[in-house]
Amino acid sequence: VVNSYLRCFPQTKSFSDTKKDIYNNFLKVREEVIDNQLLKKFNLKMDEIKKIVTSEIKNPIIAKLIESIAKLKLETSILLVGFEDGKAKISEIQEVGFADFTDIHFHAIGSGQVQAINTLLFQNQSKKDNLHRTIYNVYKAKRNAEVSSGVGVKTDILVFSEEKCEELSEKDLEVLSKIYDDELERGRNSQDLNNLSVFK
Repeated sequence: VVNSYLRCFPQTKSFSDTKKDIYNNFLKVREEVIDNQLLKKFNLKMDEIKKIVTSEIKNPIIAKLIESIAKLKLETSILLVGFEDGKAKISEIQEVGFADFTDIHFHAIGSGQVQAINTLLFQNQSKKDNLHRTIYNVYKAKRNAEVSSGVGVKTDILVFSEEKCEELSEKDLEVLSKIYDDELERGRNSQDLNNLSVFK
């Protein structure tokens, strides 16, 4: 189950090859950003910078430039989910490399990452869970993540297997929303709260 942002694409390459391609594209984009935003201002090339860093840097402007290159981050992640050798795979890809989360059974990226992952941990999400529970856990994780700046309120959920990819309908999302809202209300308005000893 994948929470929007990604769509289903025909798998023309293996999962591992796709992961490497995305990572290499990150490196290429980073080089382009460095070239366009930093090096062109001084009419420099990356090969020249690589030669400069092998010797003592006396020019403070060049030193600052090299520091800026070292600190530059794209601040972007890709969550890649697919199948390889009959097994589901989950990887996060960034310019610094990739990490595999297949054994954990789930992962999240973006500004709501912490809230989403904590929700899935709280729900004890496991690959042993049936599809209906997994869908609700993912929905709940996304809704809880909406407290973070940058997480939109629109939700799309895709369910896919090796054979097909399906998107939950608006009707299904309404069912999930009602369950989520009911769960919140039951906790907040539970009559059992009156039994707390602080009120006695």
